[in-house]
Amino acid sequence: YFAYLGLFTFSMNGIVLANNLISMYMSWELVGVSSYLLIGHWFEKDSAANAAKKAFLTNRVGDIGFFIGIMLIYTAIGSFVFGDIFEGVSTGMISGTTLTLAGVGLFLGAMGKSSQFPLHIWLPDAMEGPTPVSALMHAATMVAAGVYLTIRIFPLLTPDALLIVAYVGGFTALFASTIAITQNDIKKVLAYSTVSQLGYMILAVGTGVYTAAFFHLLTHAMFKANLFYGSGSVIHAMHHALHKKHDHESDPQDMRNMGGFKAKMPITYWSMLVSTLAIAGVPLFSGFLSKDAILAGSLSFAQHHPEHFLLPVFGFGAAAITAFYMFRMMFMTFHGKPQMPELIDDIHESPKEMTGPLVLLGTLSVAIWYILPHFNPISTHGSWFTSLVQPVTAVVPGNLTAHSIEEGAHHAHNLAMGISIGVAAFGIGLAVLMYLKKVLSAETWGNHAGFVYDWSLNKYYFDENYNKYIYQPTFRLAN
Repeated sequence: YFAYLGLFTFSMNGIVLANNLISMYMSWELVGVSSYLLIGHWFEKDSAANAAKKAFLTNRVGDIGFFIGIMLIYTAIGSFVFGDIFEGVSTGMISGTTLTLAGVGLFLGAMGKSSQFPLHIWLPDAMEGPTPVSALMHAATMVAAGVYLTIRIFPLLTPDALLIVAYVGGFTALFASTIAITQNDIKKVLAYSTVSQLGYMILAVGTGVYTAAFFHLLTHAMFKANLFYGSGSVIHAMHHALHKKHDHESDPQDMRNMGGFKAKMPITYWSMLVSTLAIAGVPLFSGFLSKDAILAGSLSFAQHHPEHFLLPVFGFGAAAITAFYMFRMMFMTFHGKPQMPELIDDIHESPKEMTGPLVLLGTLSVAIWYILPHFNPISTHGSWFTSLVQPVTAVVPGNLTAHSIEEGAHHAHNLAMGISIGVAAFGIGLAVLMYLKKVLSAETWGNHAGFVYDWSLNKYYFDENYNKYIYQPTFRLAN
């Protein structure tokens, strides 16, 4: 287990340190191998072994695009080094359709690794791996590699390629959040939440505010890792309580078996609450700053290009749903009456080794660390992070420079902030009415939604359709 984690850390550092596409591609594939080995850590479980294969093969689809993109660039420019490539693009050695195809090819690799629609199917199944792996790789670092790659190649993306990036990211953000809203497995909720948040980052790169994407990558690593560790703490407590009662049938990850844990697990509860407020985009928490920057960027982009009004709609829609399903998760787990009263006496807080990281990551989900040296709680303008990440001048002629988009986003900031706070309040309010106060019946609303609820619960039947129309015909062809 620790050998695989070491291999993963080595590979991830390779991606970040690479100054050329070949080194990056080799590290990229090693990360894929590490992911396969760690998801399938409990290889005697069929579900874990299948999830590992699914993750590996789905990523290979994206990696074919990545490889083709690398070859197109090398054929035209004769070098794999980023500096040479950007210089070649600016002097017109590769341009037009070829450059767009190369950019989209590289982005296909990012779509696989960052679990973007339609290659999103592997990440929720990857939750079969140990919870620390879910927190470290499938929330904070590895899945963010696709976002990092897209930011790294930003200067060579043509306006057409950037539009594809923006629409894939925006749609994924909204699409994944509509699946998370009905899931009952605590780790599945967080998995779809991760897919959705990665969509936000990709949307930010596509609309030109890649500094916001980088910033959200950083804040998301903190609050999402904390939420995964918190869910691990809850599952740990459930597992022990069920074991004491010799109950091997009930699912320790099903939120319908929980409820009333707040008094029993105060450290887990409060640290998860801080991170939930961050992901919901509540002011004074880190997620508010980074998500607000992304939404301002998409709003600014739509003001420059009114025909792309759907991009901010995707962003704000996903923000409202995110606030709702995250507080649904908190209320189902920690509030209300215990759903299994016989277990509640055996539920207890996790040991210090588990609560220590929760407190640390919860503290890092507060806005204060990201606005220094200034103390403006609603903006990162002039903070240490924005001074580190400098806007690039676009290499592709005729491309909107990141600087002009950043300026536009700065002007759209107040409007975006107002709408963002409004949609977060709406989502949280609805969750309070349904799951805390029980004024509205979630069951009744689910029945009213009919087939829409079923589609969401069954992840829009993507796995079934892929199985029927892609896997089975491929097996038949192979035989």
